[in-house]
Amino acid sequence: MVAHVKVGGHFTFVANLQKADYIYEVACPMWLADLQSRLMKLKQYFLASILLLAINTLNAQTEQGVKMVGGMLDLDLAFDDDDDAFVFALTPQLGIFVVDRIALGGDLGIEYFKRGDDNSTTSFSLGPFARLYVLGGGDLQMFIDARMSYLLNRSKVADVSDTQHGFQFLGGPGLSYFLADNLALDFTLAYNYRTFGEDANSSNLKLLAGFQIFL
Repeated sequence: MVAHVKVGGHFTFVANLQKADYIYEVACPMWLADLQSRLMKLKQYFLASILLLAINTLNAQTEQGVKMVGGMLDLDLAFDDDDDAFVFALTPQLGIFVVDRIALGGDLGIEYFKRGDDNSTTSFSLGPFARLYVLGGGDLQMFIDARMSYLLNRSKVADVSDTQHGFQFLGGPGLSYFLADNLALDFTLAYNYRTFGEDANSSNLKLLAGFQIFL
């Protein structure tokens, strides 16, 4: 079934009913097509302005030459029937934005692990890190962190002590919430990989919290 309806000499509506499907064809006058084109251009200009504003805001807070001083904190508690476990890690960082939105630097970390009364490990880490701010503007900005560190582990189980040397990769996406122009809280979901040789590898996901001061 096909129906043709004309309204005021401007619109022609064609409906074709076949197997419960509808096909609509609309012929618009020239002035309406021109209006639609202008609205589309206005929408594009608006989106471009919002993007430019976000980038300018981002660069104003993380521009080339700005120094970044802060650190990350990791606190884990585990409870089971045999022994409770406790992990505390603190990693101070110092970096500088070599170009807008990209910072390079180094960090020095210490981690303490304890399980029960006779199992403990103290780890020291040292290495470079890189951070790229990718999205956002104003108070909330997204970044990607990556760091590679040398590890020194000193463990003690009962009366036996051991020292291990290894490497760590830690990286992932994160969010910075700016409390002020030069102070931000960081939250990072990081993939953590450690190796102390072929038979001593481990990996897990960590939720890290920290802060940064921009100078």
